[in-house]
Amino acid sequence: MYFPFVRSKVFSIGELRSFEQKLLAEAQVDKALRKAWRVPDTDEMKRWVKIREETYPIMLLADRKSYPDDATFFLMPAGTPNIDAEIKAQSEIFNLQITIADPIWIDDQGTTSNGGYDHRLSMEELNKSGFVHSSGLMRRDNGKIISELSPLLSPEQEFAACTNGLVDALKRKLSKSTSRCRLLVHARDYSQRRMHFTFESVARRATDALQLEIRSASYEKYYFVDEGRESYFEY
Repeated sequence: MYFPFVRSKVFSIGELRSFEQKLLAEAQVDKALRKAWRVPDTDEMKRWVKIREETYPIMLLADRKSYPDDATFFLMPAGTPNIDAEIKAQSEIFNLQITIADPIWIDDQGTTSNGGYDHRLSMEELNKSGFVHSSGLMRRDNGKIISELSPLLSPEQEFAACTNGLVDALKRKLSKSTSRCRLLVHARDYSQRRMHFTFESVARRATDALQLEIRSASYEKYYFVDEGRESYFEY
């Protein structure tokens, strides 16, 4: 399946929505396609997946904000400092910096997980066996991918891991803030985790923890998004 979006060219939000709908429909019946998007193994797929890490959160934001299909986005050329995209929607024109947040777990010994690495190994295991017992503190062990997390996690542990992930994502970007720009955080797969707490409560806890840094930064707004209508918070 061809990925149409490239940098330095204007596309409509309607085109983005249509592509994602088509990808979802085809991936439901094509196992190889699902695997290729989870763990790309060619230079072309790696390039597509990298760009989609920006276009997919843009679509989530557009859906949460009810932007019309004729709204547009423009991905900045590779290497553009501190700005990833320009959005034109209704009466607004604004720049975005985009980042991903994954849960960060801390075990009883104080070992801190790498959220992006956890996600990568989880996708590899999902491709290999069709399921993942857990998705935190992942590691390779004699060719197997295992998790150091207990299968019985408390709501407090999940809440803390999700908060840690957002705090880490904010810290990475706050020092790179620029004027006339907004920060878009894709809280990846958070909608699948919050069984006992809301998406908003996690985002509020993370922003509360970094009040001084946020006040010193130059971002106009902060958007936190994931799949699902309730997975949205604007600060």
